[in-house]
Amino acid sequence: MRAMQSGQLGVGAVPVRHVDLCLGCRACETACPSGVKYGTLLEETRTHIEKHHRRGLFQWALRRFMIGQVFPFPWRLRLALLPVRVIRFLRLNFMLPKFAREMIELLPQCPVKGKLPVKRLAKGETRGQVGFIEGCVMQVMFADTNESSVELLNRDGWDVHTPKGQGCCGALYAHSGQLAKARDCARRNIAAFEKQPLDAIIINAAGCGATLVEYGDLLKNDPAWSERAKAFSGRVKDLVTWLEGSRFPVFGSGAKVTYHDACHLAHAQGIVKEPRELMK
Repeated sequence: MRAMQSGQLGVGAVPVRHVDLCLGCRACETACPSGVKYGTLLEETRTHIEKHHRRGLFQWALRRFMIGQVFPFPWRLRLALLPVRVIRFLRLNFMLPKFAREMIELLPQCPVKGKLPVKRLAKGETRGQVGFIEGCVMQVMFADTNESSVELLNRDGWDVHTPKGQGCCGALYAHSGQLAKARDCARRNIAAFEKQPLDAIIINAAGCGATLVEYGDLLKNDPAWSERAKAFSGRVKDLVTWLEGSRFPVFGSGAKVTYHDACHLAHAQGIVKEPRELMK
């Protein structure tokens, strides 16, 4: 990847395909004894590729339209998913080719819900104030998870602020080689959450969290935003780590569960123990 960025290796079809096939799970960071930040290196390389490599029409449309103009905008994503809702409601899956049926089956039900309130008060004694990141894909496809997350925080004694000015965390742009747009997202979110004093900024999506905690690196070369970005990232906490010290009564169901580590939680953020302790 460094060779591609320096010009030692051409941005041809073969090396580009290898970079495109990388999932960005960052397991290599966990395994690397030298502590190389492969996630940052991958995003920089993909940005270099987008500047110097000509893609086919389909790839261009997928990256620039779907990833760049649909997924980061909740109302556009809801509109794009409308045909899926109709197909499911009318049970027309059987009319689709196999690959399309399989894609639709993988999609969650996407409950139709409005945005979370700007502020929701704690239940009982108030322990403090936290911000909550709604996410772009999360608030459309996993609105129930967001609702449950805020409910847990309220029950644990936290007033939850969900600022209207927030937007996409920037991960989608960064992963697709559009770092400039990712930085714009970072600035927007920093400004939105600076408006009120908060004990923490809570995120319940590992992929988003991995980007949010790295705003300091993302904006390190921007004098006007670098310190603000570091302060923001220092307050970002994943929901499972924040709730580890919760006041919930524990009864113990005796149930046995299987837990699958989220890649960007375990490898990008090093959060492995906390989810297991929370479930116990």
